[in-house]
Amino acid sequence: MDSRKILNVRHLLAFLILLAFAGIGLLVAGCTTTQSQQPPTPQSTAIATTHIEASESLVPIMTDATHPEPTLTPDTQGPTAQKYLAKLAEYQLDLPADTAPTTLASLTVQQKLVDDMIALYTQKAPSKAIHTLYLQGITQLAPEAADTFTAYAISGMRRNSFEDYQMLEQFANTQGSLDRFFKIAEPYEFNYLQLNRHVDAIHDPTIKALVVTAQDQGYYIASAEGMLYYLVDFSVFAQYRQSNTASMADLILSLAIDSLDPLSSDAARIVEPWVLAARTYGIERMLADYQGSPYEKYVASRFRDHLVMLLFGLNNTPNFSYETGLITPEAQALFTELQTLEGSQIAMLTTQLQAVLAANGGKLNDTNREQAMALLNGVDKQYNLSETDLEQYGLWMSGQIDHMQIKQ
Repeated sequence: MDSRKILNVRHLLAFLILLAFAGIGLLVAGCTTTQSQQPPTPQSTAIATTHIEASESLVPIMTDATHPEPTLTPDTQGPTAQKYLAKLAEYQLDLPADTAPTTLASLTVQQKLVDDMIALYTQKAPSKAIHTLYLQGITQLAPEAADTFTAYAISGMRRNSFEDYQMLEQFANTQGSLDRFFKIAEPYEFNYLQLNRHVDAIHDPTIKALVVTAQDQGYYIASAEGMLYYLVDFSVFAQYRQSNTASMADLILSLAIDSLDPLSSDAARIVEPWVLAARTYGIERMLADYQGSPYEKYVASRFRDHLVMLLFGLNNTPNFSYETGLITPEAQALFTELQTLEGSQIAMLTTQLQAVLAANGGKLNDTNREQAMALLNGVDKQYNLSETDLEQYGLWMSGQIDHMQIKQ
């Protein structure tokens, strides 16, 4: 194969992997890009001894790991909120947290674990080494130290995933290999995390070996645009989220839900509109007691990304017709439902967007697109999100960590 074609394929794969979690770039309303930066060299982070109380969130985090997380059940809110909360409860049940009793290591050992993880990140160590250290150390750490430990682990593995997928190229370039892989994934409705969870049921020895190799590195194999690549398995991080502070646990849970039930593929939404709405609503609830910590800002950045998908759609599943600018019937039904979420930002923004459309004959086009997108400025103001804050989330998820942000 021509080397230029190989390079183009690798660039496309890296782009697809980044889109999978770091935010949506190909949207109906246009896209924004940030200039790539080199990660600064992290220094040792001292272990903080102050305790951060768990705040109310989508999934309350218990400081006593011997007690299970309470099941999220619909409350006295309206029927739409109840439906959304029930869906979120399903996700929570499928992403159980480890509740086994744990014993924290001494402060000296905790400091060494954090320093070792930072060193692995700085030295660009393989994901298998990062993943192994994470599993060994996470339950020995106090919540604040666990957050730093986890943040570097995730960022390092995300960075490596952009290159590690190349080991899949030889298999993918073999005639008939993709058909073999898709045939095995089909019983799981092409949910590749579920395939990862049922590796013992894979009878093709080559594909089984590939999946096991991915697991050992903390990945699962995914596919888009007819290519195979690695994604970080956030369900593993979610398993140990009780070791983290509430804000990091919320962030991990929202990422793990994306692993469990992907929102999009090939620039198209692949879940029902109300499921996207439920997940956006869940993230809004996570921000109920917002204090502006770095990880809360990451959650707020994800809320903003989800709102863009919810209100405007994606390239191949737009909420507004490319030809006429009119809202699609499916999106209009969704907007009607969203406006029943009393007291939520989602309902407020939907109502505001409907007013912008009404003033332009019900259309979204070049006349009012900028005005419509500007509605999201209210979200930025609510959570004090700057352009730098929004960039930091993308950089973290692409393996370019800002050490000053990931501090205790």
